[in-house]
Amino acid sequence: MTSVRIALAVALITVAPCVAFSAGASAEADTVRTSPLDDGVTALYFHRTIRCETCLRAEALADSLLTTAFADETAAGRLAWVVVNVEEPGNEGFVDRYELGPFGLVLSIRSCGEETFCRELESIEDLAAYPGLFDEYLSDEVRHALARYTGELSGARDTKKEDHLEDARGVLP
Repeated sequence: MTSVRIALAVALITVAPCVAFSAGASAEADTVRTSPLDDGVTALYFHRTIRCETCLRAEALADSLLTTAFADETAAGRLAWVVVNVEEPGNEGFVDRYELGPFGLVLSIRSCGEETFCRELESIEDLAAYPGLFDEYLSDEVRHALARYTGELSGARDTKKEDHLEDARGVLP
């Protein structure tokens, strides 16, 4: 009986922070679309129903950056910000399509309704604790995606996660 109580207490201690954070206000705002652009760059943020502090922080940082630093691109219809709960009906296919973990951010370039390029930003989880580095990383990736969409950049970027984290070596534990 005591071992059951201990197991229950451990479960509550480990799950409660995620549940508490998932019950908090989402970073979603009126500027968040519910579907990708037919033509342009869409930043797709994927999450699950129960969310941890890192997931919520990454979404809030991305929302803040995309809705302020890229407001002109959003207003011109070249960039959209979409938040998707992959556990809601109809969204399950995103996990396999983009090979997502618990959460993720994908930049998708579409033309005439067809995705022509996509890139998962793998470093957001690692950089979520460092807002300046997070903003720099996301800004760089969004600028490259927009340049690719407008034809100012051709070819695939081959930057790896480790390249982006190299600048953070002195900051990350």
